[in-house]
Amino acid sequence: MRTRRRILATMAAAALALLAAAPATGAAPATGAATGGDWVTVDRVLVNRLGGVNVSGQFSCTATYDLLRAGQLVGMRETEEGQEWYTIPAPDPTDKVLLLVNADNYTVSQPAGRRLMIKVDHGSSRAMPCYAEQRVLPDGTVIGRDKCPTDNGPCLWETDRYAYDRQAYGPLFDYSSNGKFKAGNLNVEVYDYGVAVLIFDEDGNQKGDFQMSPNAADVYFNDVIRAVTAR
Repeated sequence: MRTRRRILATMAAAALALLAAAPATGAAPATGAATGGDWVTVDRVLVNRLGGVNVSGQFSCTATYDLLRAGQLVGMRETEEGQEWYTIPAPDPTDKVLLLVNADNYTVSQPAGRRLMIKVDHGSSRAMPCYAEQRVLPDGTVIGRDKCPTDNGPCLWETDRYAYDRQAYGPLFDYSSNGKFKAGNLNVEVYDYGVAVLIFDEDGNQKGDFQMSPNAADVYFNDVIRAVTAR
């Protein structure tokens, strides 16, 4: 899985680059419930004819949102002396909050025979919403109901890559260097942490820069999923 330092650096570099399109919906998590009440699921894995995999699920960061509103969410910022921990100020009651995460950090593995394990690691390179009271960003990007059906989550995530155009090319697939994945049972492990916080006033104007909470939304999922053939 990706290291904490790399994930947080990725979030800071791409905090406003949102998911290009949404995966299918699914049920709330039976496994993978996280500390603090945030959670991530894997609801579907697709396998294409070339043996690549596309993973999708849901991400809820309601617990992180509650901490932010209560003035208890701890952030990290850069100062002249280095990194500094601080408490992110609670938004005003009329403010709208947008929380972004790098959800698609995962490992997919599937045995092939007695000795071979087909495996691929995917590291997130584009942040996506997990809580979206604010639906329109300063650059005009709209977070649709297909990505976040409700303002308070959960939101949908899918295999993604920075600058990838899903509307033009369809779902993105990962490929293993040591074999092709097949439809059927495979293992998916997801490990995510860190949230980018954006706050907007009631008119939709962003208030200050985005803020980082590196230890928020520390979630884990590890389960066997039945992959299906992509159509």
